[in-house]
Amino acid sequence: MDVRDFLFAPLAGDLFLLEISAKEAGVLAGMDRLEAKALELGLKGEWMAPEGTALERGTCVCRAWGDAWQVARAEEELLGCIGKASGVATAAAEMVMYARGRVSIVCGAWKKVPSEVRQDLRRAIATGGAGIRITEEPFV
Repeated sequence: MDVRDFLFAPLAGDLFLLEISAKEAGVLAGMDRLEAKALELGLKGEWMAPEGTALERGTCVCRAWGDAWQVARAEEELLGCIGKASGVATAAAEMVMYARGRVSIVCGAWKKVPSEVRQDLRRAIATGGAGIRITEEPFV
């Protein structure tokens, strides 16, 4: 028996509000994965910030309702959906800002990235405003 079964037994039937808020400023990414995981957990989404939202410390990213078990699992699983992706999007946005249009910021070398995270990272880089290819034209 998981100790949470015992701890949550008196809370059966109760619903709880959960909120995920930004710890620091940045660019939000990975919301498609977070929304899918929230649905998988059975949470009732009340509000979700859109992908690419500019975050300040304390900005609410997600608000949802669930029972005690769902909220506990959300704490374990939802942050991972947006943490790395948002960090990558934020870094990409910072580089684009520093470049001030003088050069194009791109990130390549995708064959060196594990396939299970490749698409998420590509999306995060694009969310941050950087490119994912050196050029869109064919090249050797």
